[in-house]
Amino acid sequence: KLKSTTFSELNLRERYDIQEWIDGNPDILGENLLIIGKEVILSSNIRLDLLAIDRKGSLVIIELKRDFSGSNVD
Repeated sequence: KLKSTTFSELNLRERYDIQEWIDGNPDILGENLLIIGKEVILSSNIRLDLLAIDRKGSLVIIELKRDFSGSNVD
């Protein structure tokens, strides 16, 4: 049996650890995705962690949170 842990307890960071892991292995999200952008800044100055495209050509926004941030995420 594995012990439950968190990304914080493992000292993993969103941008440099988790984001790079997902970028290199997008299949861990359970979808067939192609990552097409990292740290994409929109004209509204909103930053997307990862931007992907699915099999149907739909854009997929991937927002990463290492822990509960206490703030709203749209």
